[in-house]
This record gives sequence, C-alpha cells and structure tokens, in this order.
Amino acid sequence: MMQFKPTQAECRAIKYAAALEAGIKETMVLLEPAYKCNTQDSTKPGHMNIALVSDDPEWRDTEIGRAHV
Repeated sequence: MMQFKPTQAECRAIKYAAALEAGIKETMVLLEPAYKCNTQDSTKPGHMNIALVSDDPEWRDTEIGRAHV
C-alpha cells in the first residue's frame, strides 16, 4: 500500500486551511494521520485509521474483530 506523506510545506498548508475553516488559531490544529473523523456528522465518533498501521489486507495483525469487554 502506498502511503501519502505530506511535506512540511503541505502540512503548513493543511493546518492553515483547517484553522481557517474552523475559525481557530493554527497552533490549535493537530495533524494526526492515524485518526479519522467524520466531517459531515459530528455526532459520529472518530476512530483509528487502521490502514496506516497494517499492511495486511485482512488486518490479521491487529485486534480488529476481537471482542473487548
């Protein structure tokens, strides 16, 4: 799987755009590439982007699918 790694200039542009959209200071924006959130529905919780930590197409090397009580 090819992974996207933004340059420092691209990170600054992403943070600037996010801050501008949210109406906050750029220093408040944190880029977390392994975290996904739904920008269309804020009631849905964010979650880990499993594709960034597993190269296994069936995710056998993770605990996804196991019940945690």
